[in-house]
Amino acid sequence: MYYYQEIEELTEEELKKYVQERIKDLELDSKVWNKGIETIGYNLDYNPISQLNDQKELFIDIRNVYGGYIPKGMRIVYGLSYNYDQDGLVGNDGKYYYIDTDDYIYEFCSWIKDKGIINEFELFYYLQDFIKQYFGLIPDISREEMFSLLYKDEKTYFPPVKEHGLSWFKKKGNAMCTEYAVIAQNILSFFDIESYIMIGKEKIDSTPSENHAFNIISYTENETGEEYSAIIDFATPVAIYNPKFEYIGEFPFLGPIEELTEDFITDLNNEGKLEFQEYCYLSLANDIIELAYPKKRIYFVTHELTPDPISKKKAKIR
Repeated sequence: MYYYQEIEELTEEELKKYVQERIKDLELDSKVWNKGIETIGYNLDYNPISQLNDQKELFIDIRNVYGGYIPKGMRIVYGLSYNYDQDGLVGNDGKYYYIDTDDYIYEFCSWIKDKGIINEFELFYYLQDFIKQYFGLIPDISREEMFSLLYKDEKTYFPPVKEHGLSWFKKKGNAMCTEYAVIAQNILSFFDIESYIMIGKEKIDSTPSENHAFNIISYTENETGEEYSAIIDFATPVAIYNPKFEYIGEFPFLGPIEELTEDFITDLNNEGKLEFQEYCYLSLANDIIELAYPKKRIYFVTHELTPDPISKKKAKIR
């Protein structure tokens, strides 16, 4: 919690400068550790090209994992469209955006610096609430409509007049897992919590699995000094109830893992699978109790192309 303690007593002007300098350092470090990476998600352009290999199999290049701060200029491609009948033509269908803003980091720091946060658990609680408020709760426009492209002909699009940006989602109420994971990643990185964004799948109990983006974190707990590592999912959080079992809020899902190592990330990225008990929280006076549900939540990575359920020709990370 060093960086939280650093911002607690700063004036707004001091805070702006502090955040700017911290972001500069994070971006420099990220570009060193992730040299040459320009896209997270499907590595596709908006105009489709053939993705068939020599065996006439459809092959899609996708970057499933990215560690640390995600700098401005990074492209996030969360969806695609394809057609086997047209020589395996695949494109992102406008389902992409560039990281074009970091305003959320200053906004979050300004909002929480007087909250008296004492541990990471409280930080996660406020971050969950902030991300929801930042993106908005009432849909103003669909993702598809917001990022729609104009056709030049039957197969290709005109270049967008203005490149799609993360900033477009602010207060639109249409952000989904990818946007939640991106903002969470960068705010967690700001507070020196090791974080990876993972592009994979999620399955809850017997429901069909869905394409999903989530984070994996590791940090030293402020109060105990112990190392803690976990899956953390802000897009599909767990409910918090009062003693009358009335809904009073939500918290990001936390699935503890033994240790966050390079081998762990590699194994998960090589179609590994993590299974956790589903649960909720019960708030009692000054204590929080975890109550388990009789169902499982599973996170995994697959490199197979999985169409969106509503279309056999489209896939997207929710």
